[in-house]
Amino acid sequence: MIDSNAARSARLARLASSEPSRFLHRHASVLDAGLPVLDAPCGFGRNSLLLVRQGYEVVGTDINRGRIDFLRRRAESDPLVKKNLNLVACDLNAQSLPFQKEIFGTLIIVHFVPRHWKIYLALLRTGGCLVFETMGGQGGNYLQLPLRGQMREVLEPSFTISTYQERPVGPPERNAVTVRLVARKV
Repeated sequence: MIDSNAARSARLARLASSEPSRFLHRHASVLDAGLPVLDAPCGFGRNSLLLVRQGYEVVGTDINRGRIDFLRRRAESDPLVKKNLNLVACDLNAQSLPFQKEIFGTLIIVHFVPRHWKIYLALLRTGGCLVFETMGGQGGNYLQLPLRGQMREVLEPSFTISTYQERPVGPPERNAVTVRLVARKV
């Protein structure tokens, strides 16, 4: 019989060491290095750790306190990560988030579609960058994805979109799409 704690630890270690978003990695050079980055949700830290190791100050937030605690313990062993990664557990779909408006230079939102976009976009300073990538479209998660053109409507005219990719998923009548985008707040 496998020790359930050992199996759980091994699973967490695999998730934590999974590859960062390739889309984020390709576009990391456009981020503002002088201002903090919000990674929401940060999960086990794959994207947060990538950015911290590239010199960014990152605030990682997730609804799952276990993930935050795991990442916090992981950060303890690396002085650079410990110094430049701040972690906050909170409900990412709440009516408000525990951050001041216009405090972040970059928002990273990967595999999560916020219900309250205005709250997130208000956290970004003018000139700040948004990197957004939805989850794939496997199974029934197309029900959580935006509809065709919806993200452009959310962002324009307050953002200049430099990269925008949509891919239809799910039943055609649903009009659900996966989205990858990079935009700058004007």
